[in-house]
Amino acid sequence: MNYYLKNWYKISVLIAGLIFVIALIAPLDFRAKMVLGAMAMIHLHFYEEMGYPGGFPFMGEYLELHITNTDPKSWDLNLATTAWGNEYFAVAVYLLALLLPQYRWLTLAVMLFAFLEFAMHTFFFPIKMKFWYNPGLLTAFFGLTPISICYFIGNHQYYFNWVDYVLAIVWIVFNYWMAFKSPIYKKLGQLKQYSFGQDSVQQSLKWLKNVYKE
Repeated sequence: MNYYLKNWYKISVLIAGLIFVIALIAPLDFRAKMVLGAMAMIHLHFYEEMGYPGGFPFMGEYLELHITNTDPKSWDLNLATTAWGNEYFAVAVYLLALLLPQYRWLTLAVMLFAFLEFAMHTFFFPIKMKFWYNPGLLTAFFGLTPISICYFIGNHQYYFNWVDYVLAIVWIVFNYWMAFKSPIYKKLGQLKQYSFGQDSVQQSLKWLKNVYKE
């Protein structure tokens, strides 16, 4: 477990590769392949944020929570909380949508979440940073969003109504709370042995060079 928590975002690349292979060779319908593609891409998204080029942790803390302390031990965000939050969200939102196709709003939640990532990485972060790139942009722009667009264009199985959209949005919000705001997240945030290193902070500062003031 210690090894996994310290390397979870690197392992996410292997998970993405395995999911892509399953999506390509398994005899699945269009909906399932799109959900699998999105699940694989969200794992590559984790790696872009945390691994290469990386630097998302302090950038997210600074821009979203207005945290200015560059000592990672002072944050709730660490390797344990990011492993919990991201992988919990992937299982709850993506895997359940794959396994329970009869609940169409679960699939809708997967596809709508891509547009939220698109908005955050394409508009919110660049505007706040006064810089065009932020870790997570490429996989959101070229991966998650095209998959969702392809799904909505090619979907001939489900026709969503307003109730589906409400349930999907509530489901996204609930799981975001569970992943990054819940007591589980707070408890894991106390595990200071999993704090990020200063190398991660320095990478974040590179992206924040136009706005961060010490």
